[in-house]
Amino acid sequence: MRRWDYFWQYLTALFVFGVCSLWIRSPGYMDAEYYTLSAVQMVEGKGMTQPILWNYLDDPQGLPHPSHTYWMPAPSWVAAAGMLLSGRADFTSGRIPFIFLSALAAPMAGWMGYRLGRKRITAWLAAGMAAFGGYYAVYASTIDSFYLVMLAAWAILTRLDQTIGDSDSPNNWLWLISGVAAGWMHMNRADGILWLLLVLLVCFYRVFRLAKKIRMRVLLTECILVLTGYLAISGFWYFRNLSEFGSLFIPGSSRALWVNTYDELFIFPAAELTIEHWIHGGVANILSARLEAAASILLTAFGVQGMVFLIPFWIIAFIKLRHDRLVQIGLAMEVVLFLVMTIGFPFSGKRGGFLHSSAALQPFLWGLAAAGFSIAISWISDKRNWDPQRAEKMFAPGLVFVCALATIFIFQILVIGPDAQNPIWDDSYRQSLVANELVERNTIPENARIMINNPAGFNLVSGREALVIPFGDTVTLLNVANTFDSEYILVEKNIVAGLINLHLNPEHYPQFSVIDRMDDKILLRVNSGKGVIQ
Repeated sequence: MRRWDYFWQYLTALFVFGVCSLWIRSPGYMDAEYYTLSAVQMVEGKGMTQPILWNYLDDPQGLPHPSHTYWMPAPSWVAAAGMLLSGRADFTSGRIPFIFLSALAAPMAGWMGYRLGRKRITAWLAAGMAAFGGYYAVYASTIDSFYLVMLAAWAILTRLDQTIGDSDSPNNWLWLISGVAAGWMHMNRADGILWLLLVLLVCFYRVFRLAKKIRMRVLLTECILVLTGYLAISGFWYFRNLSEFGSLFIPGSSRALWVNTYDELFIFPAAELTIEHWIHGGVANILSARLEAAASILLTAFGVQGMVFLIPFWIIAFIKLRHDRLVQIGLAMEVVLFLVMTIGFPFSGKRGGFLHSSAALQPFLWGLAAAGFSIAISWISDKRNWDPQRAEKMFAPGLVFVCALATIFIFQILVIGPDAQNPIWDDSYRQSLVANELVERNTIPENARIMINNPAGFNLVSGREALVIPFGDTVTLLNVANTFDSEYILVEKNIVAGLINLHLNPEHYPQFSVIDRMDDKILLRVNSGKGVIQ
């Protein structure tokens, strides 16, 4: 494999993602809107604070509120860097670093392809799969963690591959780099701490293969190096938590374990989320939720990660390379993420949690698929009396072409939609514009807090403080309005079950007055003294 190959692989992916970015002109969904908003706050000198509440898990006391108490801060840091470099605090500037960093997925996959297949053509095939990455290509030019975690996981897997291969005297820098990468992974995803545990586990495994008399010294040295690298990236995060909350971890961060439906993530007060609440949901509900999550996550693994047609090549590669330590570690992490998202966080897991977490392994999986393709071609060539090298060079471009067609098809559905002039990707942005227009045309005071489904998207277009509509009924809604001094509520058809009737028949509720309507949106005012819980 030549070094220039990696450069050309990078440029290929950069071109593809650059073209994709032409249709992606807004964050696209709430995660990316939140990261964008938080980056804007940093660039404007407001630090890690947020003018919105999108859940109540950490028992917020008011606005502004410390940011990133649910999602991790690294994507916002990267976006803020793009905004600072361009001098403009907006999405277009913030996503620039993401496009350039995302393109690194191609040479990373190329490295994996070469490592597992030992052929230059295999490396190029893996890089081609990364450049035309199906669902992942959609997220290459928005502000999210998908490609940032790929970079971290690749660094960890390649360093661990070297340490295992050099069990007697590995370079200590490898452990330090692994720790840095684990810290970066954790700053992108809360479950990224699993990668730190992986690094420490491999450290223990390697050390206990050494002579007993030097085990403790080596183990202590290597663990210190790993943790030093980890804290070099994440130390600021823990310091922030200590200064803001008085603890290393976010208060209430374990409450998401005890939800019985996805909408309960928005419950108020969040103190209701306890293990007793979870058990009260019933064994049948607990089991069915995890079975549904398992089925959904498996579909994500096969349909998104493997685009269906790469699955046979994964299987072939695993059968052939099952004793390879890199393959064992990579697939073990896939299984661990599956179990965590199925058992621990089934509702978040099936609604994008696994999609985000497992993205870390994509360069490895593209490399594994390329190696499996090479093994399959060699086997067929033996049966057909073909020249295996010629056959591989002939069929590999065809597989990349199929990946490109699949990517175009997926991009058309998820981003462009039926009207190329108005991409479906911008629907969330357009909904926020409509909500803001409804508020503005009724001259709602600038300092009024609005309760709405998507507070992050709404704030990006309006600049107004906003709260998420809580899980519950009108009593809960009034409690939140009273607690956070929110006089105005904007309801729409996409609303929690307990408030559907409020949207359909708002005139039946004397606690609220209808101010105006637009599309499916209704702007309500809370009538003071008529049902507000004091």
